[in-house]
Amino acid sequence: MHSKNPLLVLATVVLLSGCTLGDAARVLVSGMPQRILPTNRAASLTLFAGPEVNMKEGETISRPVRICVYTHLAEDWLPPLDLSAKCAESSSKLVKVEEAILVANRVANFSTRVPYQENAWITVTADFIQAGSVGNNILKLKSPAEIDTCHWARIDKNVIAEVSKVSPGIQPVCK
Repeated sequence: MHSKNPLLVLATVVLLSGCTLGDAARVLVSGMPQRILPTNRAASLTLFAGPEVNMKEGETISRPVRICVYTHLAEDWLPPLDLSAKCAESSSKLVKVEEAILVANRVANFSTRVPYQENAWITVTADFIQAGSVGNNILKLKSPAEIDTCHWARIDKNVIAEVSKVSPGIQPVCK
């Protein structure tokens, strides 16, 4: 029977395990290294304009609608009260401001990077030709800290609404 050197066996096991003796000693002395957190994360929105977007009551013609998409870090931030005015200018509370014109049956994607460990909000406003009920032309969505988020919303008639991820039908994808 052939006897093997115990140190040679130990060295072989350590090398095959992918860990050097130096790494093992460093972990034993100083503990496991801290988790490195990313500095930013994605906050995304896919916005679908329905076939009757911005349609006046009693008419059958949809119209383009101007929207503003605000990404902000303060929950209490509010968009301008006059939705027919241009999108708000940058401020210390705003991360990004985007403006777009949506037409019927089209999709727009919005995405920005926000601080990883902070909550962020995406607020969408629409300048409808005929205002719907109070609050239907503004949508505020929370993007919780420490996760990439992908929100889906639909604009149809004179209403902006979040689309539940369990809604029936084809689900849009954030990019």
